[in-house]
Order: sequence, then structure tokens, then C-alpha cells
Amino acid sequence: MNDDLDKLLTDKIFEKIPSGINPIDYLMNVLHISRKSVYRRKKRELPFSFEEIVILSQELDFSIEELVAKSNDNQAIFTHKTDTLFDPKDTFITMLEKYLDFYKKAAHARSFEGVFTMNRILLIYALNSTHLFRFFYYMWVHQGYNTSSNFRYSDMDFPPEILTLSQKIWEYARNIGHTTIIIDELVFKNILNEIVYYYQGELLTTEEYIQLKDELLTYIKKVEVIVSLGKNEYGSNYTVYLSKLNIESNSCYFKIDDDIESSFWVFGISPIYTNSHFVFTSHKKWIDSLKKYAILISQSNELLQSKFFNEQYNYITEASNKLLNNQNNDQH
Repeated sequence: MNDDLDKLLTDKIFEKIPSGINPIDYLMNVLHISRKSVYRRKKRELPFSFEEIVILSQELDFSIEELVAKSNDNQAIFTHKTDTLFDPKDTFITMLEKYLDFYKKAAHARSFEGVFTMNRILLIYALNSTHLFRFFYYMWVHQGYNTSSNFRYSDMDFPPEILTLSQKIWEYARNIGHTTIIIDELVFKNILNEIVYYYQGELLTTEEYIQLKDELLTYIKKVEVIVSLGKNEYGSNYTVYLSKLNIESNSCYFKIDDDIESSFWVFGISPIYTNSHFVFTSHKKWIDSLKKYAILISQSNELLQSKFFNEQYNYITEASNKLLNNQNNDQH
């Protein structure tokens, strides 16, 4: 192990040991080694073994990959939660559990900064929407797990543990102090287009399509209120910008106390993410530059607010009426 990586590892281990716990005693108990051996590792006279590093990374919740990347400024390690057995339920639950841990940490943090770019509704913001959240799970199963092309929305088994977990996440996520969001002008139209795709493919019934469409309209009305007030019903503050440029994909960066993370949605609703300082700094710089091509609409620009949301309502209503009329005509 090179000296830089050894120092990073040693510093990280002692940094992650909770305050109020004697680090020497802790390492003796966890690694089952002598006091002298702990001191030798602390002074970097003797490196931690690979097995010890794995044990401590699990016990203290730090990323070995992150340390490797930090030892080389030109590298960044990205993580993507998946399941080697490709079980959609277990993989989806694993992703939600990551969200739960994250928002628990954010809720109890001394300081929090979260900034999103969005070209479609994120899963985290659909947690409190019954039908939309189920539709996200359906798309997850349908697109990612080699299901039959005839696999209908009504055929889907929606596990109750997923609903329970989503409700726990929402209890924390809805109370986060302040969030900044830069939205694409197509942010709501994109999710409607996905719903329409499955309806035209006869994977959604007319009743299911109408349920989803109506809930999407209700969702947009709630967002309009949040944008108007600059906060949600739980008192969490939101700064919302409307981008005049196309946003290629959803992304976000977070800073929770001294911890950072950048996430990018390139595989549907499951992000890849990294704790790389280099990526975080570059990502933050890009998002800050994007604000130059966006207009602040939360608690301001009432005319633009009204114009934007009316366009969303009219587009969804008119497109749906046309679609349903065409379907009725085809059936007669």
C-alpha cells in the first residue's frame, strides 16, 4: 500500500469512530488484536490488512473505493445499486433503503445543501403519490428485468414492504430544510409521454390511464402551490428555477455536514453516485452555470409561473382528451 493511501485509510478509520468511544479499545474489540498492534497501525508502522479494512469499512460505513479515488485526483469511483440475481423487488428495496439512510442522515444533520436538475419527476418526489409511485415501480420491472412485452400494469405484484418503506422515506424527505431545483420545461410532459406509451401498447387499461393522468394533474397543482409559496406544507423551503435550456438528465449534488455526494440518473430511476470531491466540484460548477440560463420562479415571476403551469395543465388535458377520443373511435 502506498503512503498516501495508507494515510488516507488510517485518517478515515479514526475519523469515523464515533466520538465518546475510545478508538484504541474499539479497534482492539472489532479486529481482535492487541493494544500494541493498534498503536502500530495508528502510527502507520504496520498497515491494516485487507481483511481488517473490509471489516472496518462495513462497521464504520465508509467506502474503500472512495479512498482509492482520493489517492488519485484524476480518478473517481461511481456506485450503482443493483442485484446480481436481477430480482426487481429486492433491488428496488435496496435502492429505497439507500434513500432512507440518506434522508435520515440529512434530517439530523447540522447543515444541508441539496441541488437538483430535473427533466422528469424523480422517484423521491413521487413517494407520496399512490398511482405514480406504483407506475415508477412498474417501469422499473418492465424495462430492466427482461419481462414479457405483454406484461401489463395490472399483472404487477406491488409488494407491501415497498409501500411501507416509501412512506418511511417520505417522512424524512418532506422535512428537509432547503432544496434548490432547476426544472426542464418538459419535466411533466415527459412522464405523461411514458404513461401514454404504455397505454397505447395496451399495457394500461383506460381506467388505469385516467387514474395516472388525473393524479399527475393533482401532482402539478401541488407543485404550483409549493413554487408560489417557496415551501411545502411541512415548512421545507424550495428555490425553483425554470431552465430555458434542455436538461439532459436528472442529477443532484448534496452536502450533508462535511459529507458530499453527486448523483446522476442515467439508468432510469436508479442513479449512479460518487463521493469524489473532484466530481462534486465540477458538478456544482456546472449546475451553478446552468442557473444563468434559468429563471427563478419560486415566490417570484408570477406571470411566468402562471404561464408555465397553465401550459402543463392544457397540454396534459388536451393530449389526453385527444388520445381517449381516438381510442373510442378505433373501438367503434
